[in-house]
Amino acid sequence: MDRLFPAEKDNFESMLKEIKRLQLALRLFGAYYDERIHLRMPSLDLSDKSLVQREWLMTAMDYYGESFIKERLANFPSEPPKKYKKEQLVAVPDYVRAKRAYDLAVLRGEQVSTQELLRK
Repeated sequence: MDRLFPAEKDNFESMLKEIKRLQLALRLFGAYYDERIHLRMPSLDLSDKSLVQREWLMTAMDYYGESFIKERLANFPSEPPKKYKKEQLVAVPDYVRAKRAYDLAVLRGEQVSTQELLRK
């Protein structure tokens, strides 16, 4: 460091500070992910998981909710977690048709009730 010009030394020191800030941010994210995951799965060992894998796991837990717990994942992937019930999935085509009809009516300038769409 002593052999560097002052401008080079300042540049190098600022790069080191930036690296330290990024490392701190990564540690904070890792601790946040670990805490959130351990709230739902306290016995899960995360030591072999990368930061990205822990983020994916937390995102899956948020998406699937209560169906994404360790006991229900015992038979994964043959029995993947499900977010929606069969009855909800069956209703999707009807909702899409009603939504399309509603959107077309709005585009034509017709008076349509959002309540009617919500009932479906």
